[in-house]
Amino acid sequence: MVNTKKENIPQLFDKLFKTLSGSRFINREGLGGNKPIFIQPYEIAQQVAVDEQIQSLIKRLNAANVPVLAIDLYNLCLEVLKAQGPLDTIIENQKYYSSRDFKRSLLGPLSVSKMIIPAIQNKMSESEHKIVFIHGIDKAYLMLSIVPLLVDIQALLNNEPFVFFYPGIYDNFSLKLFGLVNEESEYRAHNLNNYN
Repeated sequence: MVNTKKENIPQLFDKLFKTLSGSRFINREGLGGNKPIFIQPYEIAQQVAVDEQIQSLIKRLNAANVPVLAIDLYNLCLEVLKAQGPLDTIIENQKYYSSRDFKRSLLGPLSVSKMIIPAIQNKMSESEHKIVFIHGIDKAYLMLSIVPLLVDIQALLNNEPFVFFYPGIYDNFSLKLFGLVNEESEYRAHNLNNYN
């Protein structure tokens, strides 16, 4: 049964601020030996409110001496593509493909292990931070699958937790993008809704 009650987004982000600024989260307690990879699911219908609250949360955490490196996955994909050649050509070619074929055509240029992970690593090396936020998944889904990123991101982990803002459902076992599309389940991540 699908929960039709809308989440109170400001309330959710107040709770997130308390969780993410707490010593338990910063010290990576209660993870059972697993990597500090977290997913914050939300309904895609509330995307605008979520985007606003992410920016507010970053400011609040920075003010609380918990600096955040925020990476918009969509913008990162565009940066990676731009570095490889004329972005206009890639975007122009999109109209000749189905969504699935377009995504397949980007598997090389947006290879998670060869292109996306090094780009994230580069941003991490240039930033003083205690937490990494990955957002913009709602816009990047036509170019990049999130599951390979969740798998490969483990190689980047030092001490800082990664928080993925995911437009869909995460039941601690599998992801459902936009509440509709089942994604593979080859990753381990903690649902922030269940982290106390």
